[in-house]
Amino acid sequence: KNNSFNFVLSKLLIDLFFYTNFCKKNNVKAFMTSENYLPISTIMNMLSSKNLLKSFSFQYSNMGRVSPIMQTTSNVMFTFSEMYQERWSKHNIKPKKFKNVGYIYSSSFPLIKSKTEYYKNKFKKKNEFYITIFDENFQSNEDKYGFFTQNDFCNEIEKLVEYTLKNPNTTIITKSQFSKNSASKCCYNKKLEKLIKNKKWLEISVGLSRNIIFPSEATILSDMVIGHAVGGTSSLEAALFGKKSILINPYNLIDSNTSLYNKCNILFENLDEALKAINEYRNGNPDYANLGNWEN
Repeated sequence: KNNSFNFVLSKLLIDLFFYTNFCKKNNVKAFMTSENYLPISTIMNMLSSKNLLKSFSFQYSNMGRVSPIMQTTSNVMFTFSEMYQERWSKHNIKPKKFKNVGYIYSSSFPLIKSKTEYYKNKFKKKNEFYITIFDENFQSNEDKYGFFTQNDFCNEIEKLVEYTLKNPNTTIITKSQFSKNSASKCCYNKKLEKLIKNKKWLEISVGLSRNIIFPSEATILSDMVIGHAVGGTSSLEAALFGKKSILINPYNLIDSNTSLYNKCNILFENLDEALKAINEYRNGNPDYANLGNWEN
């Protein structure tokens, strides 16, 4: 017996009964989500299988692999491009139809570009090299299943602080996934405090929980962008926004995106190697002219 599973299944069926009546009573004809792992997504797909409504799903992340709970049987799934469709098609579990719509947030680019003058007037310095950093949402140091901990995050922050101090014409811009994970809150030290005070370290953040600033907005001034290979959605957005964008992979992640990344000069083993490559680019080494270019 599996009492836990039986409870979840029973609750799912009770919710199915409720939403069937709810949708009929309120004339609900369509349901859309990107969060396929939620129970309500499963319920709505069950209703769509009975032609009570149409269910839609859309891709929101640059996923290198899709776990079982992220799969969907929706009527239509909107994806970035055709290459992602196989990832949502496993063991005959897949949407009834795929439709490619491009990167889902690219419609925000014109509005973000309109903020360029604001950022230039407020932060831009002559002959300054700007590096934007996208963090990965880290786990607790005590989480035995976490592969990227707060200590790992702070270790990278310390390296960036030292890099900035050794390279005076450098400013770091950080955009955390969650506001609580900003470097000034999680990795405080005197050197970082000094850089923030001198506006050599800028933290772009809006929101009490999730940082709702678009990744591309944090790259407006950037000469180079660094992100993590896991997920990599922010780095993809930066590249589509027209910025040089590189990835670090300290956990040796291998997924469907890795082979694509290896075709370009964008993937590095760790932050140290990425910063060395940036120095080569800054020094005018022709072998690094295409550093961060995803169009190769």
